[in-house]
Formats: sequence, C-alpha cells, structure tokens
Amino acid sequence: MTDFHFSLRFSPDKIPALASKYNPKDDLEVEQIGKTAQERGFLLKPEFLKICA
Repeated sequence: MTDFHFSLRFSPDKIPALASKYNPKDDLEVEQIGKTAQERGFLLKPEFLKICA
C-alpha cells in the first residue's frame, strides 16, 4: 500500500468559515442520485452536474 501525504493549501484557521458554508442536507440529494444512477447504470446530465457542483 502506498502512503499518501496530505497537506492543506490554506490555513487551518479558515476551516470553520469554510465548514459553515456546507449544508449536510445536500448530501441526501446526492446520495439519492447515486443510488438511482447505480440502478440505471449511468448518470443523466442534470444528475452529473448536480454532483459536480
């Protein structure tokens, strides 16, 4: 297994401000899109654009 090194490209002090912009409810829609697309076998364009946003 390869070890990966992860380093932030910004100050950790900015994490709370960035986290405050995150809405966990968005995950529910993306998870549902994933389930639907998996059953179908592919993403529709609007679904792809939503999960990439």
